[in-house]
Amino acid sequence: MNYTINENFCDKETAKDIIDFCIEYGEPFSYKPTESWDCRRIYDETFKEKIISLLTNNYKTGRFNLWFNFNTFNLKNFNISLTSYYDGRYLNLHKDKSSELTTVIVLSDGFTGGEFALTEDDNPPYNFETLNGLTLINLKLGDCISFNGSNTYHGVLPVTRGVRYALNIWMTESDFDYPKLKINTTLI
Repeated sequence: MNYTINENFCDKETAKDIIDFCIEYGEPFSYKPTESWDCRRIYDETFKEKIISLLTNNYKTGRFNLWFNFNTFNLKNFNISLTSYYDGRYLNLHKDKSSELTTVIVLSDGFTGGEFALTEDDNPPYNFETLNGLTLINLKLGDCISFNGSNTYHGVLPVTRGVRYALNIWMTESDFDYPKLKINTTLI
């Protein structure tokens, strides 16, 4: 399974600035009304470009390592969101519809649970009824994980105390267009 963990990708002050911006300007988003997560999509182009520049600059300085040469990645489109997990919220195992490079940056600390789960199993335990076959990763504030989101099942275990904020970045080399949904609209 190809994935890379980068520790100390960003500091606490940068993380707080990202959270504050996303809470103020992000738009509530869900795929279906029964989801157990709190998500805000970020459509501000200036902010999105700053995040991509942060990734690129950190790659150049060795603070963002990947299992492939990022300089050869033909980025055509990307999407960014802030997810918040608290009070038992979690995200079932899933594959991203279109993301050859998914990066998740944890922006908070002081939470319990919220382990990041990965598996390449063809039929994984959808809602964590068992953890067999899963790789569980405890990411700390400022740490990030990158992987091929379209090929790898991934999710977040329930957060039982505190709030786990994470910035999620989906990047694609295809012409896939991440649609902007009307507020309080779902895809399913």
